[in-house]
Amino acid sequence: SQDFVDTPVGSIQTGKWYHFAGVLNREEGRIEAYLNGELVGVNAVSTTSSSVQSDAAALLFGATVESSASYSRFNGDIDEVRLWNVARSLDD
Repeated sequence: SQDFVDTPVGSIQTGKWYHFAGVLNREEGRIEAYLNGELVGVNAVSTTSSSVQSDAAALLFGATVESSASYSRFNGDIDEVRLWNVARSLDD
């Protein structure tokens, strides 16, 4: 299964830098999106491990394996990426 959360329409503008953080917390059943340290989106996710898939494919940032024209690659620059194996809090 795939989990997602959207940012509000108009919250990201062309030509500006943003700090984006996404948090997937299966224990609490939430996925959260933060822009510049502010929570801007929340969605529910499954709390069961049976919904988690294992995949040997590469982890993609700014790209997709989707073949639909509705999806496109990220058009911009990514300065830094950090990936944690625990759900971090806003204070973190």
